[in-house]
Amino acid sequence: IEIKTGAYGAEYGKATGGIFNVITKSGTNDIRGDVYGFFTTKGFVRDVKTDAIPFIGAAPNGFSEVDAGFDIGGPISKDKLFFHVSFNPQRRENFFLTQTFLSEVSNTVTTPFYAGKITYQANQNNVFNFSTFGDYTKQEGHLFGFSGFGTNPASFRGTAETGGSNYAFRLNSTFTPNWIGEFGVGLHFQRANTLPELANETLVTDRFAVLRNGAVLTPTDTNVIAANGLRLAFVEGSGGRVQRNFVRQGFGLQSDQDRNRYEVSARLQNIWGKHTFKYGFEYNSNRYRIETDSTGPDLNFGGAPDFRVGPNRIENRFAVCARSGNTVSCPSASRTANVQALINGGALAGTGITTAVTDTAATANLGTIANPFLVLDVVRARDFSLSTQGGLTTTNTESFYVQDDYKVTRNLQLNLGLRWDYQQAKSVNGVEYLNLNDFISNTQPRLGFIWDFTGEGRSKVFANFARFLETPIPLDVNVRASGGEIQNDFNGNVSRLNGAAGSTLIVNFGNLGNHATPVDAGLKPQTVNEWTAGIEWSPESIRDLSLGFRGIYRAQDNVIEDGSFDDGTHYFLFNPGRRGAGETTEDLACAGDVANGIPAQCFGRARRYYRALEFTAQKRFTNNYQFIASYVYSSLIGNYEGLFRNDNGQSDPNITSLFDLVSLLNGLYGRLPNDRPHQFKFDGSYRTPFKLLVSSSFRAQSGIPFNALIPHPLYGDNEGFGVPRGTAVNPLTGSSRTPTTYNVDFGAYYPIQFGEDKQLRFQFDWFNVTNAQRAIREDETLQINSGASGIPAQNNPFYGTGTIFQFPSAIRLGVKFQF
Repeated sequence: IEIKTGAYGAEYGKATGGIFNVITKSGTNDIRGDVYGFFTTKGFVRDVKTDAIPFIGAAPNGFSEVDAGFDIGGPISKDKLFFHVSFNPQRRENFFLTQTFLSEVSNTVTTPFYAGKITYQANQNNVFNFSTFGDYTKQEGHLFGFSGFGTNPASFRGTAETGGSNYAFRLNSTFTPNWIGEFGVGLHFQRANTLPELANETLVTDRFAVLRNGAVLTPTDTNVIAANGLRLAFVEGSGGRVQRNFVRQGFGLQSDQDRNRYEVSARLQNIWGKHTFKYGFEYNSNRYRIETDSTGPDLNFGGAPDFRVGPNRIENRFAVCARSGNTVSCPSASRTANVQALINGGALAGTGITTAVTDTAATANLGTIANPFLVLDVVRARDFSLSTQGGLTTTNTESFYVQDDYKVTRNLQLNLGLRWDYQQAKSVNGVEYLNLNDFISNTQPRLGFIWDFTGEGRSKVFANFARFLETPIPLDVNVRASGGEIQNDFNGNVSRLNGAAGSTLIVNFGNLGNHATPVDAGLKPQTVNEWTAGIEWSPESIRDLSLGFRGIYRAQDNVIEDGSFDDGTHYFLFNPGRRGAGETTEDLACAGDVANGIPAQCFGRARRYYRALEFTAQKRFTNNYQFIASYVYSSLIGNYEGLFRNDNGQSDPNITSLFDLVSLLNGLYGRLPNDRPHQFKFDGSYRTPFKLLVSSSFRAQSGIPFNALIPHPLYGDNEGFGVPRGTAVNPLTGSSRTPTTYNVDFGAYYPIQFGEDKQLRFQFDWFNVTNAQRAIREDETLQINSGASGIPAQNNPFYGTGTIFQFPSAIRLGVKFQF
């Protein structure tokens, strides 16, 4: 596996960060192969610690795994035709403790991985390769990753199907001693399906619930009608504990997806004197089919003409009040009024409750309320679907590059390159929705030099500048922003608990996002600029030791996002901060619309600054030992994390909520979620005098910044910052970061040689030797949205608690035979 993390040449594209290049094995004139097996039983995995069980979501609680297979390669026709095949079936059973009830559940993950390669050497100048591999993966059982708990395990069970098949054809040709070429064709077919066990059941969730004596209390429905038309319900939970996200029934979203890619490439290289010229062309077509909707039957809420009949997800949004004697204290006047309505309507007769008051202090910490009382705020219904109606959305990319590696002197080389990536996005009907074909905007310089100041190959001083361009445009953009009724997102508040039969719409928010999002004139592709410089040196007396230092500065240039200059009425795909002649979304936001109450406020540029100093030491394997060590001191600051948002979990690249509204910008700039000032890594191995080879790996890194996420009145939970990003203090730990984490792994294997070309190896691996189980993510949701106008947000009782922890210590045993 070849890994590049930056400063790569013009021949590499389709990435704004790291690149993994997997090189498959080839057959030779000799029969060579391996047979192997590795396994872990549940007894080889330590139990999850009590303080490493999250309040939200299931906790990993061990696993068992078998990873076995074989590979073999050799000649079909000596010196002409060769083969290599491998088969690696993997089976893993994961065990979990469910949220709140801590019930034992599990899932099984199977992957019958296979690979094959045929090599045909037509003559000395032409070699043809055909290779294929498949990683069809199926996860069956409890689908980990869902937040919530329930009494019916089937609400969390299903099948997730991922992976697919790949085919590659490559011809390597030598035209002259100074001119070579590589020509390739690739096919990638991938699925991403979620098939729930309860496909015919509507998902119904209670935002808050009360657990008492090991059971969840059932809400009491009433005939009392609130001022907003809601039929009130309540939970009298004296002596119980407040819990979040109780799943009463159903599963949620089900999905059937195909994500395919077709590509061709031609790469050529000429050597002319001190110059090595590289140039080439690449074409790829990415195609996407999706059918996603909610589980359950179609629901009809009174036949509203602009709220379609369809499957919905229902959320009962209860507010938490506190009971003391015959009095219920609520955090806001609207909730107090609802409790008083229950009292006046006789719904609380027999409970002893006679008075309702407003007292924010009594409900400031929901987790410590001894006698909770829940009153229904809102019942939200959401009918969300994504459907290409059996068709495909498409993104095509045409790439060109040229590079000159110029050997100025024996120990000085200049690398001068340029790259262009042109892109076109098409909606399901084949109509071009977006193109990024401007020559200047797509130009990506790749410039650098390398100088060996010793002149003996023991040193390297280097510096590079590179611009990287995001490609291809994510297919999710085509689906969600190109229109054509591909996306529907109906939202409304309904009148009855659980959205029961007879419910009608109280508030209709309409269909969000089903229209095409216009594209700003002159839209620029998303780009990143990177500067790196450093030095590597091997002492003359210890030539197998290499010491290095480099500095990295990476800055976001243009970003593509969707945004609205008029607070959600109209949306455009735009480059935040890019001004024009008054016609861009940024121009309109800066101008405002005073007549319609829209103040002048610019979005400003999307900013992401990564600065790092890296120190490395590497010793090649001599004198029976080797090691690689590095320390990185860095900062990651800005208002744009990237294509994925770790703070609120949103995975809609280029159309996140970050720049949707100017009112979302408050507190957005600061330390980004992956900011880790200190990172240390060490990997080493030692071969003992009696042939046993032992190895160790150590990792230590700073925690990530902690935030106080608050709801936005239009966008809901986790969309705003209570204090500037990265500056919140966790009330449970007193820190503005998650804990510093460290991990120690240990390995050993013993080889037994049989002749010159056969070896039997016994292997032992011990992961997380110290069994550290510190939190690596913490609950950053400070407040939870009510979902109704005039009803304030409520504090999250689990704010600051851990949500994801280091995996417990585990041992793996293995055996491998090479021939």
